[in-house]
Amino acid sequence: MKFIRKFVVFSGLFASLSASSTPVLVPGVGSVYESTLTYKSFAVDGETNTTIRRRSETLTVSRSEKGRPVFAGEVFGYRGEIIEGAFGTVVYTDECQSKVPQEALLPPKIPNQCGWHVCNAPGIGSTFTRAIVVYAGLHSCKPKIGTYTFTTREVKAINGEKVTIGDAKVYFGTFAQTSWTSHIKDGVGEVYAVSPSRETLYKTQVNLVPYAPVLPTTVAQGSNPFTGSAEKEVVKSCNLVAFGDSLTEGMGATQADSYPAKLGKLLGREVCNMGVSGNTSDVLKARLPDVIARLPKVVFMTIGANDVFQGISKEATAANLTFILDKFKEKGIFTVVLGFDGVAFVLPQHIRNMLGAYEVAQHREDVIFLPNAFVGILDNKLHISSDGIHPNALGYELLANKIMDQLFGLLRVLPSN
Repeated sequence: MKFIRKFVVFSGLFASLSASSTPVLVPGVGSVYESTLTYKSFAVDGETNTTIRRRSETLTVSRSEKGRPVFAGEVFGYRGEIIEGAFGTVVYTDECQSKVPQEALLPPKIPNQCGWHVCNAPGIGSTFTRAIVVYAGLHSCKPKIGTYTFTTREVKAINGEKVTIGDAKVYFGTFAQTSWTSHIKDGVGEVYAVSPSRETLYKTQVNLVPYAPVLPTTVAQGSNPFTGSAEKEVVKSCNLVAFGDSLTEGMGATQADSYPAKLGKLLGREVCNMGVSGNTSDVLKARLPDVIARLPKVVFMTIGANDVFQGISKEATAANLTFILDKFKEKGIFTVVLGFDGVAFVLPQHIRNMLGAYEVAQHREDVIFLPNAFVGILDNKLHISSDGIHPNALGYELLANKIMDQLFGLLRVLPSN
């Protein structure tokens, strides 16, 4: 419950692979990658070893440009493609395809990417690094740039097949990163992944074909749309700021369907969306200066859900929330905290235990606590996205209306600029 609004891109990030005379094999047309993701850390109703399983997700190689792997499929409810470009792995959802620069889609001389992860692992102790460029409707089709790295630790024979085991990491900035242990089969890519809280098992049906890149003549060779000087975002003031995790960012819907966007339409004024998927309370605490720099008068906040996944205690969450609220009070910022108390009955016990952290927000004069903000949303399948966790567009719209109904007077008396 990925992305920092500011990012820095250096030309040195995009390291190319050395040429090789060895024929390279890549997944051919019709290859299928079906993954099943299982969270392992939940305890439901006091039971142990209970897991919550998400539905399977399928990625299919849809076409081949003389062997070049081009993947298409649906992941977490989003349809789109994953293409290995000359400067990184390019991921785009269907509505953003026309926004992707052609030079970003130039094929590499030597492929080493199956899906978005490493296809052929490097030697023991060596690290493979690849840029990831994401064009998603959630971010208005603007490029979000990160890196994927894989460092080989050992090579084993598992069920008679060579498997490379190493440490993988996806990094989109200090506050958006994920690490796991990855198992790689050459030519196929990741077949198994495990971290303390979850594991992913892939069912693969892969036919390998020789790779021969075809470089289009309509695009200037060597042009890189992502390199150059660092991009700096001009910080603008914003009376209303939505701050938090994926529930604020709008995971499960598009950026235009997030609750800050819907609330802004109801009010006729902008609600700046500063939600970042995956943020825990300590990360939100570290991001405070960016929020305060916007000079908001009211901040809406979702906090705490990711703390459960990361093993952060209820007490630590409460301490971080107190720190954040104190800072906002110090700056004269009014805070609205969106709580989960009203839907506790549909939450696993592990998450219910975290709800006590919100007690620090319930009796403060500078805070409005909305314990029933997600009633009718997280407890209603019609308002949940296909990932089974986040609201869909209807759910976010309902959330915006609930906030509006309960805070109408407060929001209407605010100046428009």
